[in-house]
Amino acid sequence: QPNAKISVVANASNNQCPKAVARGRIIGSSVYSQAIDAAPLDTIEFDGSQSSDPEDTKLKYHWSIEKAPTDSVASIASSEDLPNASFFVDLAGDYSICLNVEDGEAMMSCNKDCVTIHAVPRETIHVQLVWNVPGVTPTKVAGADLDLHFLSLPDGHWNDTGEETLKNGTDVFWKNKNPTWKVGSQTESPSLDIDSLTGSEPENINLDKPNPCRWYAIGVNYYENDIYGAAYATVRIYISGKLRFEKPKIKLTRKSEFRQVTWLFWDGDKANIFESDFATTSDDAWHNITPVVPNDVIEDARKSSPKCFDQ
Repeated sequence: QPNAKISVVANASNNQCPKAVARGRIIGSSVYSQAIDAAPLDTIEFDGSQSSDPEDTKLKYHWSIEKAPTDSVASIASSEDLPNASFFVDLAGDYSICLNVEDGEAMMSCNKDCVTIHAVPRETIHVQLVWNVPGVTPTKVAGADLDLHFLSLPDGHWNDTGEETLKNGTDVFWKNKNPTWKVGSQTESPSLDIDSLTGSEPENINLDKPNPCRWYAIGVNYYENDIYGAAYATVRIYISGKLRFEKPKIKLTRKSEFRQVTWLFWDGDKANIFESDFATTSDDAWHNITPVVPNDVIEDARKSSPKCFDQ
C-alpha cells in the first residue's frame, strides 16, 4: 500500500550532550595546542580535561586516530576514565587525533574535537623503512625481521661494525647504531633510532649536518624469520624535512637476501639520489663488500654538483 499510519512512542530527556575539548603537546613542552609541529619519534601528550557536561556528570574519554600517514602503525595509549592520553609519532606526515566524551547518562558529545600533528624530520637526512608480510600480521613478538643499512663511502663496507671502543663502523644498522665517522678534520654522527624485529614499527636512520661532497649507500636485508614468506619493503628518504625519494614494494623473499636501494650524494646544499639495482640472496655476496659507485651515476652527480668535482 502506498501509505501507512504508525504510532511513535518516545521517552524524552532533558539531558544535554557534553562538549569535547582536546589539546596536546610534545613531551617536554609546556605549551598545549590543537596544531602541533612535531618530528618522527616525538611523543605527544593529549589532554581532554577542559571537556564539560552541563549536568556535571563524570565523563568518559574516547580518543581515536582519524588520520595518519600511509604505513603508520602508531596507537593511542589511553583509558576512558582519564582525560589524558599519549601517542608516539612513528612516521613523518600528518595525523589527526580526535576526542569524543560520554556523560554519565551514556550520551556522547555532540562534537568531536581534534588535534592535528604535522611531523617533519628535523635531521638533514632521514631514511625510513617499513614493510609488510602478507603471511602474518606483525606484533612485537611475531613477524619477519628486515634491517635498514646506511653506508659511508668511499671506504665503507656493508655489515661493518668496526671497533666498539672507537665506534668507527662504516655501516649503520642494528649492530652499529651510533657510530662516529671521521671525515677529514670533521665528524658525522648517524644513528639508527628504531630497530624493529618484526615489522610492527618502522625503522629509521638519521644523519644531521652531513659533510659536503659525500657519498652514501642505502640497503635492506631480510635478516630472519622467512618462515612467514616474502616481505615487501618501502624505503623513503627525507632531505631537510621533505620527501625526496620513495621506493615501494621492494620484494625480499628469504633470509640473507639483500638489496641496495639507492646511492645518495650530498653536495653540502642538496642531495642527489640515484636508484641501485644491486641484489643478492647470499650473505657472502654483500657482507664486507665495498660498493663502487657506477661511472654514469658519478657523472650525473658531477652535472648536478660540479663544485664537488671541479676542485
